[in-house]
Amino acid sequence: MTLGVFGVVGALALGGPWAVAAEPVVICRPTFTISALAYIAEEQKFFTEEGLAVSFIEATHGKICQDVLIAGRADFAFVFDGPFGYLGFQDHPLRVLAEVGRDSSVALVARRDRGITTVSDLKGKRIGYTPGTAGQFFLDEVLEQQGLTSRDVTRVTLQLPSLPPALVGGQVDAAVLIEPRGDQAMRALGANGLRLRPPEIAAHPFLVITSDEVLKAHPERARQVLRALLRAETYAQNHVEDVQTLVAKKVSVDLPLIQRDWPPLDHAVRLDLALLGFLNRNAQWIVSEDPSFTNRSLPNYRTFFAPEALRDVAPERVGLGL
Repeated sequence: MTLGVFGVVGALALGGPWAVAAEPVVICRPTFTISALAYIAEEQKFFTEEGLAVSFIEATHGKICQDVLIAGRADFAFVFDGPFGYLGFQDHPLRVLAEVGRDSSVALVARRDRGITTVSDLKGKRIGYTPGTAGQFFLDEVLEQQGLTSRDVTRVTLQLPSLPPALVGGQVDAAVLIEPRGDQAMRALGANGLRLRPPEIAAHPFLVITSDEVLKAHPERARQVLRALLRAETYAQNHVEDVQTLVAKKVSVDLPLIQRDWPPLDHAVRLDLALLGFLNRNAQWIVSEDPSFTNRSLPNYRTFFAPEALRDVAPERVGLGL
């Protein structure tokens, strides 16, 4: 799939008194392997070449980035579909610019000494997870596949950084973790650790989002961010080993772990109806399983999509119907 011609701000490259001042932008990104395109665009100076002076807020997970964006402390943010699915039930000013990848590294890490050797052994166990995140949806998918419900396990709600120590310390029998935290827990547990991820579970979409305020006041910034991410995607395709090394350094894990997870990680910038399907499925789950949302009407997530910027820079990446 061709990406089209990417504009580079020539005046910046030339320098001198005629150089155009770079636009200051704040981007929040979670410290996950799926944040690869953001890491590449920074490392290869694609953001700079597109005319942006980017500063980053590093977060432990995407929901924090979403909250930071709502609070006006960032201009753009990276987040999984799970937190944005919940946000759809509220009156909010956030818009989806594009999907930038799909991540299948979310998994259950379990303790063998608690009698867990397969997913079917989860019944009656204490499982740690972070509510309102992709991990929550993953856990429920796993339980549903096993014919279990939330009543068949004890859910223990914890923030993502607290999950590995709770698992290692024995406060929970298993925990839903995303890399690199899954690797941290597995290392600490040693031979007592077990990673469980049924192959039928779909990968989770990873989004770049912004606010109505940014789109209205600075529409070009969205195009600049997307051009940088598209360039990062091309770089990732052509420099796999270099990118794997970069991501391993950024998220502080060993290179073999990145290499193990790399094939399932889908680093691609797009906006299509498949994402809408993910969000609608999440909304149906929220209404049916979360008591605080019982009998709520399903959101129209299409109204939260802002395809214009991606259509401007790479129209072939915008699906039909958007």
